[in-house]
Formats: sequence, C-alpha cells, structure tokens
Amino acid sequence: GYEDSADYQQHLSKVLADYDHPTGLIEELVSQLADAFWWIKVYRRDKEQIVIAQMTTILTGASVYVSRDEARWLETAEALGALLAGHELEDDAANLIQDLMVQSQHNLTSLWSGAVSRVLSDIDTLERLIDRQFKNIKLLMQAVESARFAPELHKKLKLEVEQLELQIQKAHEDQR
Repeated sequence: GYEDSADYQQHLSKVLADYDHPTGLIEELVSQLADAFWWIKVYRRDKEQIVIAQMTTILTGASVYVSRDEARWLETAEALGALLAGHELEDDAANLIQDLMVQSQHNLTSLWSGAVSRVLSDIDTLERLIDRQFKNIKLLMQAVESARFAPELHKKLKLEVEQLELQIQKAHEDQR
C-alpha cells in the first residue's frame, strides 16, 4: 500500500521528527496524524487531476484529430497541468493549447469553469474527505497533547496523594 512508498516514508519521518521522535502511544497518534496529512495531500492532488482531465476532455472533444490520439490527449493534459501550475509552456505545448482553445471557443477561465461544473459532485466528495481529515487531525492533536500531559498530571496527583497521606499520618501522630 501507500505506506510502503518512499514518498510516504519520507513524509512520516518528517512528521515524527517534528514531534521529537515519540514512542509508544504518542508515536501511534503522530503516525495517524501523518496519515491524515498524507490523505489531504492525495485528495487535493486528485481534485486537481479530475479538473485537468475534464478540461482535457473538453478541449480534445472539440478536435477530431486529438480525440482519436491518446498520446495527444496526454500531451494536452500535461500542458494544461503545467499551465495551471504556473509554468511556462514550450512553444509546441503553448501552440497546442492555443489551437485547441480557439477550436473549442474557450479561454482558460471558461474552460476551467466548464470542467469544474461537470465534475462538481466528484470535487464535493473530495472536499468532504478533506474536511473529515482536518477533523481527524484536530482530534488527534488533542489526543497527543492529552497523552503528553497525562504523565505530568499523574506525577502531580501522586505527589498530592503522598502529601495527603503524610498529613494524615502526622495528624495521627499528633493525636497520640
């Protein structure tokens, strides 16, 4: 699964390092935090890829020669992804996108809007999954803090009990 990927292992190591390499219960909670952060990243990437795929379908559907050519579809998707990421396109890719936009009578904004409207339910599902992960993170962070604080609280309570026992013992000795 994803837990075996090098990217995930690097992510997990960084999160554990941020918490000073905990052990035991806190290590498990922090590992679950790392999972939640990982899934948010995955869901966000999925959202972007769904929209890019739909944008590509809109553009290539307007062009007969591209819709029959899978390599051209992939080239269009890569160019759109780079364009949306703010990268400068090479001449061939820029010309391809420009030609397809003219043929489909779209600009980048109208293309984005059309794609999002077609995949809105998928985006909504991913947004709910992201929201659920943020709620998990909040609860896990509270659990980590509680687990970190619990030993200190236990020590304090133990000292208070010992002090009370000494007071009782002293009171018994004073009565004799």
